[in-house]
Amino acid sequence: MSTGTSIPSVPIRTPMFDADGRLTRPWILFFERTPKASGGGGPYIRTLLLKDTAVGDDIADHVPIFVEGAAVRVVGVLRLPISADLTVRINLDGAALVSITIPSATAVDTPVVASAFTGDHLGDLAVLSWDVVASDGSTDAAGVASFTLQWQ
Repeated sequence: MSTGTSIPSVPIRTPMFDADGRLTRPWILFFERTPKASGGGGPYIRTLLLKDTAVGDDIADHVPIFVEGAAVRVVGVLRLPISADLTVRINLDGAALVSITIPSATAVDTPVVASAFTGDHLGDLAVLSWDVVASDGSTDAAGVASFTLQWQ
């Protein structure tokens, strides 16, 4: 594969998948390097699957941003109906980045979008954390709602 500013060459003579159906390392490297070499990339995402909507701070895993970029939007989607508005705050390195509210009247599988970020720059290896600010306290092992942060 080439490096620098050109798009990496395609590992055409290398199988894309191994015997277990997993992507092989040369193809992983190709896909990892292509966006960087072309100067573009993304959109990139991080998703919170919310299984317990009890109000609280720091309610899920902390996850890193893996490519520097600008925040675009957060999309919330219900898997189950809720009886009170559900508000989630996403924090970046401990400071509030954006809040999103899914109103209780929202139908299941209807995306709700928020894009009012306190700042849109997401640095490489900055850490996201999550708070539930308001809810009805619903729980479900398969998830009540998901929240996806998108950046590019």
